[in-house]
Amino acid sequence: MNLPFDKGLRYIPVPPMSKAPVAKGWNRIENTISEESEAWRLEQKNKALALAYCDPAVVHLDGDDYPLAVKELAKHNIDFKKVLTEATCVFHSGRNNSISALYRLPKAAPLLKTRVVQVDGKTVLEFRCATNEEKTCASVIPDSTHPSGTKYQFLKGHSLDTIEEIPKKLLAFGMSLTNTRTPKKQATERDLKFNYGYETPRRLALLREQLTFVDPDCDYPTWRDVIWAILSTGYPSAYTIAREWSEGAPLRYSYLNFMNTADAYKPGHFTAGTIYHYARIGGWNG
Repeated sequence: MNLPFDKGLRYIPVPPMSKAPVAKGWNRIENTISEESEAWRLEQKNKALALAYCDPAVVHLDGDDYPLAVKELAKHNIDFKKVLTEATCVFHSGRNNSISALYRLPKAAPLLKTRVVQVDGKTVLEFRCATNEEKTCASVIPDSTHPSGTKYQFLKGHSLDTIEEIPKKLLAFGMSLTNTRTPKKQATERDLKFNYGYETPRRLALLREQLTFVDPDCDYPTWRDVIWAILSTGYPSAYTIAREWSEGAPLRYSYLNFMNTADAYKPGHFTAGTIYHYARIGGWNG
């Protein structure tokens, strides 16, 4: 990916498959990269934005749990789905329910100190920019590789060239947050919903084989039903398998389409038999 060097952005090299800079003094502005002549320092490395040192500063809205973030922001009259739909620079890390948006901070606004939104002690959303000492935070961007091995990717049509100013309501909410940590409750139904003992290499291989006979470039009801059927297996990797299958139709369904559909899944209406049915239609004879 060609990084823009004419947009007031500053970059930080990060070791491959890592999220944290390691070079001494990485959070000092003079050690960041803002000129194309220094781009060689980023070669074969993960790349991060020096958020607070960009001009204007960049706010990273970092969603670690999209469904919970939607519910939590709704309590504050913020439609997170609409926010992401209207944002111009959105990407994801490839992990379950991850979603990120980048915004410019208004020049007249004070630096946003990084704050978190938590549910039962779990961070579901971060407003990242600066530390309490006003040093920069670093956020890894596409096309870096997450420690889990997945790739950071922009949504179709999005890039660092398109970062717009953060909506006033969203900024006000971020500014109002504190770093107070809430006590973690005992495991919830959401935490326990996957049956980790049920996933086996043989079952995964069968599921993936069947899905090769189901074209994701299909009508919406079929696409939705297959996603929900994959999630109904309860496999820990079901979300990733469903996302990877959906990515086979990038011109029809976006990452946000997938996340909203997966979020709407409710157990009990679909089973693996749905996948079997569509695979048979597609020619599978296993």
